[in-house]
Amino acid sequence: MSKYLAAILIVPAAVALAGTFQSEIIETAPIAARDEATAQALRVTLDLARGRRWELGWDGVRAYEMASGELIRHVLLPGATFAAARDSCLPDMLLSRSGALLVSSNVQPRLWRVSPARFEVEVYDIALGSDDDKDIGFGNLEWVRDDSVLHAVSTSGGTSWRVDLVAATAAKQEPPVRVACASR
Repeated sequence: MSKYLAAILIVPAAVALAGTFQSEIIETAPIAARDEATAQALRVTLDLARGRRWELGWDGVRAYEMASGELIRHVLLPGATFAAARDSCLPDMLLSRSGALLVSSNVQPRLWRVSPARFEVEVYDIALGSDDDKDIGFGNLEWVRDDSVLHAVSTSGGTSWRVDLVAATAAKQEPPVRVACASR
């Protein structure tokens, strides 16, 4: 009977002890995942007017409150494709005057606009004219005029492009200008 009594006391104690260790692992997993996502940011853009820090990651963009560092929203970009090829530029981000975030793909001629208030996503599939058969993505985004035309650089060849968001078209800059990747 003493073995039976010992089993009754030891088995529940072992189960309780094992349960305690498992709960600690569950509590720390989300924090580790958040830190890993932050460490993997491809680009970071600050919106000082709205107190936000935008981070571009492999799975979309995240908006953080600058003062507290708290995550405001994680926004997925529909159909997003990014690459980390050795000789290509990384995708880029650019803020408009209204606070909207513009994100480029470095693999395909596609841009995303994330609204500052509701975090809604608008997709721009950019027509490249005679170069539509090529896989060209954009980097080094800069506004040219208002919030509808921008300058971009092809991530694979470094060719300069003028992108019209209203018409969803891009045209090579003449004369051809070769620009290196930005490391912002």
